[in-house]
Amino acid sequence: MLTFLVSCTALALFVAAVAQSAPLAVLALFLFGLSSPVSFMVSGSVVQRDSPEQFRGDAADVRCDIYSAGAVMFEMLTGTVPFNDTTAIDAIRSHLTKTVPSFTEVNPSVRGGSAMEALVRRCLEKDRALRPA
Repeated sequence: MLTFLVSCTALALFVAAVAQSAPLAVLALFLFGLSSPVSFMVSGSVVQRDSPEQFRGDAADVRCDIYSAGAVMFEMLTGTVPFNDTTAIDAIRSHLTKTVPSFTEVNPSVRGGSAMEALVRRCLEKDRALRPA
């Protein structure tokens, strides 16, 4: 939850900075940087949001960020990461091979089958060519 609040604050400040002033942009980047270590401590692993191509050592591009954004959206909407594995190796294996579970599989109180879920699932495609561009 702390990660979500810090990230939302950073995003709001960044939007304000683009609209108004540079000092807010610096603060937003600082806060966004803080969200990563907090997120890693909460999830217990640094690999919960990395794309499959990053694990394979392929060249990174904007589609890696789309995958990571999909993982963050999945967590925000369901309350858990897409693959809730106990070790980093298991998480990497899941990101490389497993199908992303539906929202209702991981949290029955979340309405599944929505356009938002479809978008998140597209962002989390294993093949980066299938992700939104």
